[in-house]
Amino acid sequence: RRCAFLANSVGIMVDDKASALVEHSTFADNDLGAFYAGPLSQGARAVLLNNSVVGKLWFHARRPGRECVEQHLETTGNESFSDTLERLAGTPSKLRMAEDDDILPA
Repeated sequence: RRCAFLANSVGIMVDDKASALVEHSTFADNDLGAFYAGPLSQGARAVLLNNSVVGKLWFHARRPGRECVEQHLETTGNESFSDTLERLAGTPSKLRMAEDDDILPA
């Protein structure tokens, strides 16, 4: 409750049989999305209530299989940090990864 998840790869991830209750929290500039349901998330559950999300909401279309309740206070923008870099660079091929995983111009 009342947490801030800022500038991460993902704000909250659930997988396997994990459960997450997230209320009144702020998510902003999380590169892959505020929420991520892993490949084994059929038994997972997420209850997401009254959160503010700036940026991409979910990493992809997969959701926790046991239960997924979403009632967000506010969601703005769907573009992740990587999406923005690719759009500004023109194509993903103009970017290369450095050894420390920073994205640098080619």
